[in-house]
Amino acid sequence: MMIRLLIACASLGLLSSASPAIAQGRSLESSLNFIRDQIVSQGRIDYVANLHDSATNQSWTNQFSALASNVTVDVSGCRIGFHWFTSLDGKTVQDMDGGLPLRLASAVSVVNREQEIRSQVVEAGHPTWVATVSPAVWVVTVKTSTKSHVLDFTNQDTAERAVRAIDHVMDLCGSPKEKF
Repeated sequence: MMIRLLIACASLGLLSSASPAIAQGRSLESSLNFIRDQIVSQGRIDYVANLHDSATNQSWTNQFSALASNVTVDVSGCRIGFHWFTSLDGKTVQDMDGGLPLRLASAVSVVNREQEIRSQVVEAGHPTWVATVSPAVWVVTVKTSTKSHVLDFTNQDTAERAVRAIDHVMDLCGSPKEKF
């Protein structure tokens, strides 16, 4: 009887084609819930960026605050939704609803905030600017064909686990991942 069941499962492709995620019990819903829980656990993130321009020997400081709230999971849409709030030196910069459309995601990555600032200032034409961020913040970026979506994390391990979970969800959702 057991042999017939195994043969039937194999002939239907249930044994050989089962994704490792399903075999390990990591369903789409549980993976999305894991990501949601990691975002919620961050709460409000406050940090300071000290910047220095080596060309002019000028330095300045910016205070940032970020919060993802009302975090929701949409399993059928392969999406994490949230309200995003960011302030710079006490002034609101962003206060909007947004989210991560993981079905449309092509790549996910994590860098520390200093690296992210470095990339932004070089792109903006300021290669002599360098930032020091305190406390450390890690930035998870989810790219789609039209935009980049970011989340902040205060712990590198948590950020890296979120990236692995997002990458896994991208696989489950059939997202158009970059090949290289």
